[in-house]
Parts: sequence; C-alpha cells; structure tokens
Amino acid sequence: MKTIIEIPTYAITQGVEHQIYDHPLPFNEECNLLGRLLDSLSLTDLKDTPILILPTSFSPQIEEKRRRFVANYDLDIEVLTEDRLGKLKRCISGYSPELSENIGVSGYSHRKNIGLLLGAMEGAENIIFLDDDEIVEDKDFLMKATEFVGKRYGGEVVDGIAGYYINPETGSYKVEESVPWARYYWKKEKKMNEAFSIIDSKERLNKTTIALGGNMVINRRLFTQVPFDPWIARGEDVDYLLNAGHFGFRFLLDRELNIKHLPPKASVPWCTLMRRDIYRFCYAREKLLRWGLSAASFDPYPGFFVRKDLDTRMFITSLLLTIDLLSKAQWEEAIECLRNIWHLPRAKRYAKRDVERYETFREEWASFMSEYTR
Repeated sequence: MKTIIEIPTYAITQGVEHQIYDHPLPFNEECNLLGRLLDSLSLTDLKDTPILILPTSFSPQIEEKRRRFVANYDLDIEVLTEDRLGKLKRCISGYSPELSENIGVSGYSHRKNIGLLLGAMEGAENIIFLDDDEIVEDKDFLMKATEFVGKRYGGEVVDGIAGYYINPETGSYKVEESVPWARYYWKKEKKMNEAFSIIDSKERLNKTTIALGGNMVINRRLFTQVPFDPWIARGEDVDYLLNAGHFGFRFLLDRELNIKHLPPKASVPWCTLMRRDIYRFCYAREKLLRWGLSAASFDPYPGFFVRKDLDTRMFITSLLLTIDLLSKAQWEEAIECLRNIWHLPRAKRYAKRDVERYETFREEWASFMSEYTR
C-alpha cells in the first residue's frame, strides 16, 4: 500500500509578499526549517517512502537550489517544479477549464489539492501531510500514521487520521491560553484546547471536530472524492474535516500520532489573522446552514465560532483591540483592527457566493479523479 509524505513550504521570492500565510519566509530560512524536518524524518521508519515538497514560489535559480539542497539527504525526495505544475494544469484544463482555474500553489488549500492530485496520479493509497516547521520524534511514525487509515475500526472504514502537535510553550497538545484582555470574547485558544482534550481519553482513536494540516493522513477513498476548499484562506484543515463528514467520510484523531511544532514567529499582525478568521468562520457557518448541520455538533471548536453570536463577538473584539492599540499609540494597527468591522458584511457575502462554488468544484474534482486516476 503506497504512502506519500507531502510537505508544503513557505518561501517567498524577493519583492513578493504573500498575505495569505502566517509566516512567509526567505528561501534560506525555508531551507533551515525544511532541513530540520528532513533530518528528523531520516531517523524514523520511512525507509523508501517517497516525499514530495510543495513550494509556494518558483524561479530557475530557486528550483536549482532546492534540487541541490534535497540531494544532501538519503531520502526519496522530489520537489514540485513549475514545469510539472504546468503539465498538471494543462491535463486538468483539457478536462475542465474551471477546475484548472482553481488549481495552483498560492494558498494553503491550493497546494494541498496539488498534492492530492499528484498523489492520486502516482497511485498513492495514503497521503501524509506535514509542515516544514515540525520535527518528527517518533521512530515508528509511518507505522502509526498508516496503521488504521483505510481499514475498519469500530465497524466502519477510517478515511482520515488527524494527529496533533506538541507545543513548546506548554510541552503538551495545549496551546498557550494567556491572551490580552482585549481578546476576552475571542476564546480561540481555550476552545482549541477543549477540542483537543480528547487526547486524554483512554481510547487511542476518537471522533474529532478539529484537525491540523501539518499532521494529517488522508486515504485515497476520501481524497479522490473530496478536495480541500480553494475559497477558504485559513483553517483549511478543520474545514476539510467538515467537508469529509458531510460527504460521508470518517475522520478520527489518533492520540499516539504526535509531532513537535516549532513555528517561526508569525510575521503577520494579529488583527490580520483575526480578519482571516472572520472570513473562515462566516464561511463555515454558511456551510452548516446550507448543509443542515448544527453548530453544536462541532463543539467546542469550531462550534463556538459558528453560532448566531459570531457577528457580535467579532464586533466587540475588534472594538476592544482598537481601543487597546490606540492607548499604545499603535495607530496603523488600530486602523486595521477597526477595518475588521467593515469586513464583516463582506465576509458573509463571500460565504454565500463561494460555498456553492465549492460544491460544483467538488463534483468536478470527483469526476476528474474517476476519469484520470483509476
């Protein structure tokens, strides 16, 4: 049963800013992070498991540097090139121009979809997504990651496995909950910790409402039917869980599948991150309404953020943050926080328009996969 490990990276070319990533990096820093992960993977049970690197930018000079860099590792590594991406897009365009138009490398979901397509065409049964800011310390990582996926557990097939992160601040799955007073009504860290508390369960596998894109295993039965949503800019991992469940597939969290998360400091202001969350939570809420699903079924996270009081919660938090920043004479960031209020109605209009686009995209995705990846 073929498994492929896929690793998105986040280097930016000089003069180009990617406002969609939490921590875009110069190429040299990308190599430092990626090298740290590859070093850790070389000490695990990977053996000849293929690894596909999914970069966010291309140029002849950078592609050559990437090739030389990965050649230093005794691993089966391939780096996606602009030429190969072009061939893939032409293949898809011949089948469906609209499908091809929404396939690319600019965005979290976009690159994961590229990985799913390439994995499917190479005959992968399972795809493991890791991020470049991680270290894998479990020597039996591959065995654990693929132990249950695609097989029956509790009488039903497991189509996806969610792992989790060990965070350096807490030494556990918990994220740091200490936040400024102005974010009192935006209890994201608290609700994420509550969702991950199933890790403390005695059962190894548990139903989950949360997943992390940097430690996720997806079986072919699922990824040939359900793509990541290209219209969600952030939180594509939790959104994928929602989509998979709606279309009849089963995701479970494995309390033994963990990696260490060592992200660089986010280079994007918190108000900008919140704006992306405004769009993602409005989008998720619209999906639940359209698909007849309850917010309570996704408690504690993301259910807490997709209820009717979402607008009020966003409005109050934006105002409190603006006041806090003004008191510190951080004028530009205060204006950006205030602009989040202006984005509220835009986010709702965006959601109503693009949830339907995703449904069409998914149908075309499944049709293409059936035709070209048998």
